[in-house]
Amino acid sequence: MGGCCSSGKPVPPGEKPAPAPAPGAAPGGGAPGATVNDLKTDPSTLPVADVPKLKEQLAKPGCKIVDFRATIEFEVAPLLAGAISVPSGPDTCIANVRKAVADGIIPQDKDTPIITHCSLGRRGSLACAALMDMGYTNVINGGTIENLEEAMEA
Repeated sequence: MGGCCSSGKPVPPGEKPAPAPAPGAAPGGGAPGATVNDLKTDPSTLPVADVPKLKEQLAKPGCKIVDFRATIEFEVAPLLAGAISVPSGPDTCIANVRKAVADGIIPQDKDTPIITHCSLGRRGSLACAALMDMGYTNVINGGTIENLEEAMEA
């Protein structure tokens, strides 16, 4: 069974709809396979950084960790020291990223090293893609809090 993409044109069975350009997308559409529209249809397109990559990013001056877990999730694992909290659900994550940038909660310098994460990885992926679409050049998907904890311990 086919579907329909954002252009309103039918999509043949087995094919993905072409992503529409996101508002504020980087010139040239940003990184292939890492736009918000791509992640809505296939969240696995944005890789989760491994521990060595997380360590490398954490070592960069001014690195920011942005946590997209809902506040109640801090009962399971508290907010990491120095992390920025942008409480989000899967349906609010992209809008919350844009608002956090507009409000200055997430640094507006698009070269700031940033690691996004959540509890299972979906919101971290969505947030990472949203930031990339907004022109951020030094953002990686940290996946889960456990990934970051491992990188910070090792």
